[in-house]
Amino acid sequence: MPLPMQLPPETAWLVPLLLVGVLLSVIVALVVLHFVRQLAEPDELQSRVESLEDEVETLRESQSETEENEESQPNSD
Repeated sequence: MPLPMQLPPETAWLVPLLLVGVLLSVIVALVVLHFVRQLAEPDELQSRVESLEDEVETLRESQSETEENEESQPNSD
């Protein structure tokens, strides 16, 4: 007497197929969710870009001041 959860041999191949389908669906959903989250946070990226631009500007100003100081001092050689 077969168990109630046991599938007939003709349809037994459906179980691995369903498991693979569910696994692929979960993977696709996670990938889509990852990209949607990245697209939903442009403000954070924009603020990081602005912060880096400010830092570059500060470094350029510091470098130009250093060069001006070096030019204004006579060489002692």
